Amino acid sequence: MIAAALELFRRYPFEEISLTAIAESAGGSRALVYHYFGGKQGLYDEVMHRAGTLMCELFEEPMEGPASERLSRVMGRYLEFTARHRAGFLALLRGGAATQTTSAAAVIGEVRRRGEDEIFRHLGLVGPREALRRAVQGWIAAVEAASLNWLSDLTVPLEEVQLQLTQDLIAAVVVAAARDAELATELGRFFAVEREDGPVAQLVRQLAGLAGVPEVAREVCRLAAPVPPPAPRAMRVS
Repeated sequence: MIAAALELFRRYPFEEISLTAIAESAGGSRALVYHYFGGKQGLYDEVMHRAGTLMCELFEEPMEGPASERLSRVMGRYLEFTARHRAGFLALLRGGAATQTTSAAAVIGEVRRRGEDEIFRHLGLVGPREALRRAVQGWIAAVEAASLNWLSDLTVPLEEVQLQLTQDLIAAVVVAAARDAELATELGRFFAVEREDGPVAQLVRQLAGLAGVPEVAREVCRLAAPVPPPAPRAMRVS
C-alpha cells in the first residue's frame, strides 16, 4: 500500500488523489487505509518518511576523488530524484496543506540536517566554523528554491543545474573563508586535490574571465584598494 501511494503521490498532487484510488492501486480497500494509517494524511506522512529516508541515502558518496566532484554526483542524484517525484516535490516545496504537519516538517528537517552534515564531511573542514555553517545552510535553502524553479518547467538540462548548484556551494565556501583566516588556510588543502576539468577549475576560469572585462577589472581594483585611515582631527585651542 505504501509503494502504491508513493507512486501516486509521485505523479499527482496530494489533493488530486483519493483514498479509493490509493486502495484500488494497492489492491485493498479504504477500510485498510484507515485501519493502518488513520486516513490519507496518515498514509501521506508515512510515505514522506519513506521518501525522506530515500533522499538521505542519496547523500551517501564514497570519499574518493576531489570533493567538488563527489558533491556534484550527490547533486545530480538529488535532482534526478526530485524530477522523478516532481508532483510530490513541487507540493512539498510550495508548502501545500498536506505538508504542514509535524511529521512532514520533521522529515524535511532531517533531510536538511543530513545534507548539511554530508557537505561538511566531504569538504573535510573541521571545527564549528559558524560562518561556513551559515553559508551552507543558506545554500541548502537556495537549492530548494532553485529546484522549485527548475521543476516548474524542466527546460534547463539537469547537468547544467547540477554544475551551477555545485559551483554555487564552492563560491559560498570561498566567501566564508574570506571571513575566517583559519578556514582560508584549510581551503588551500581543499583546492590542492581539485582537477583542471572539475567544477572548481571551471568556476575559477569563469571568474578569471571577468578580469578581461575592462569595466569590471577597473572597479574591482578600485574597491580592493586599501582604505586610507582617516586624517587626525586638528585640536582646537581655546
